[in-house]
Amino acid sequence: MKFVEDGERDYLASAVIDATGTWSQPNPLGASGLPAQGEHALRDRITYGMPDVLGAERQRYAGRRVLVAGAGHSAAGSLLALYCAKSLKPRRSRNQSLMVANCVVADCCCA
Repeated sequence: MKFVEDGERDYLASAVIDATGTWSQPNPLGASGLPAQGEHALRDRITYGMPDVLGAERQRYAGRRVLVAGAGHSAAGSLLALYCAKSLKPRRSRNQSLMVANCVVADCCCA
């Protein structure tokens, strides 16, 4: 992902959450409404909206550098969930084969 403002910068990420636009109509990640370099080619690896970071899609983001694009509630919610997921200590279930972790954002982010 490249960012241009007072020069060009590279951001390396293993996962991208595009929380721009609306749920059904994300905005392009590039400047001036244009797609970022490589955005079309990698669209199957970009998650749009607000993924279930603490549940069904947890493994997709675990231990990875994640770039969250957006400035609204979906971006903020995704950042809080990623922070919460990072702070969790998974525990083993009774059958020892399933890792279980539960989190409420208020438990992780409020002091």
